[in-house]
Amino acid sequence: MVYLRPGWLQRKLEPMFMTRLPNQPYIRVRGRTTGQMRSIPVRPLEVGDSWYLVSLPGNSNWARNLRAAASAELVEKGKARSITVTEVFGDEQAAAVAEYLASSTYRPTIKLLSERLPNPTDHPVFRID
Repeated sequence: MVYLRPGWLQRKLEPMFMTRLPNQPYIRVRGRTTGQMRSIPVRPLEVGDSWYLVSLPGNSNWARNLRAAASAELVEKGKARSITVTEVFGDEQAAAVAEYLASSTYRPTIKLLSERLPNPTDHPVFRID
């Protein structure tokens, strides 16, 4: 079994660089313990008439922060908007995870993460309200 544990450079520097790319959407969410704003690159996903954020690495820090805050700021193409989210479960969660896996452009990373956590319930999913 492959266990992915991001190194220091990936954890600290990747969000900093990825949020500076012109077309990379990201969220700014308040940290649950420090209260500081955190910027995390994300890929909003449309399934049916709803938009979702999927945490493919599982119960990640940004997912726990978003769960605690229930709101964030989504920045797309340089424009920020406040969003509120609702964590979803069951069929809605499974459909969002399946769509995320099918439509992803980062195949090698997605494959490794989905093998590590093959059950859709292992991936927090948030519907953007």
